[in-house]
Amino acid sequence: MKKHFLLPAVLLLGFTTAVTSCKKKKDDDVNPTNPTPQACTVDRARTNSDSTQATYDSNNRIIKYQTFNNSGNSDNFILYTYNSNSIVQKNYDNNGDLTAETDYYLNSNSNVSYSVHIEDGDTDNADTTWYSYDGSNHNIRRATKNTSAVIGDLKNTTYDTTWYTYSGDNLSKIDKRNDNGDMETTIYSYGTADAKSKFLVPGQDAGILGLFGNTSAKLPVSATSGSTTRSYFYQFNQEGYVTRYQIVNSAVTEKDIRYTYNCK
Repeated sequence: MKKHFLLPAVLLLGFTTAVTSCKKKKDDDVNPTNPTPQACTVDRARTNSDSTQATYDSNNRIIKYQTFNNSGNSDNFILYTYNSNSIVQKNYDNNGDLTAETDYYLNSNSNVSYSVHIEDGDTDNADTTWYSYDGSNHNIRRATKNTSAVIGDLKNTTYDTTWYTYSGDNLSKIDKRNDNGDMETTIYSYGTADAKSKFLVPGQDAGILGLFGNTSAKLPVSATSGSTTRSYFYQFNQEGYVTRYQIVNSAVTEKDIRYTYNCK
């Protein structure tokens, strides 16, 4: 079964296209309790093994992600094109060859209504996902039709469904069923930190913030799937934006990402 393209971990968590608010730092003028609104975007995300950098257009929309290894060589990159009612995401390898494309078709709220994912230019085996929203503009359901060739014109079709449950302003549970398999459930708990760095909230699995409606208001502190609980740890700058993000599972650090921002 073919899977929809998801950004690599650093890319997925690294950048947003929305204009957020922070205060431009001055050595002699720092007041985190009353920041002056500024337009901020994440510039770079770094791990111990690689880094990613974003490029924006004049409207603060992400137009390129580029991944670099520790030697500074480009590994892959992603380009975004914005149309009146759609967004096109194209993924390229380090040789500049197109590896995948996802076309997002928007509703009247500028959230994705459905998307079509194509790998290696194979349009005959494209996957389609439909998105549903509640009255608070939270994405509550995604249904995916996966198509793959078996032999000749014979195709295999499977269906995956994901449900999202909100408690107030926060996403509390994700239930996912792959075709007719068992249900996989993840439960989230939250702390008191506001999600200024909205790309770190659950359910935001694309590089374009707001593409799937309103996100959680707070940052999660843990996620439990079955018998496994992962804890999330954050470090913040004085404006309340996350500069370091860690995922820890049974005292083992699974992810450790550091972020830098540009504020206008």
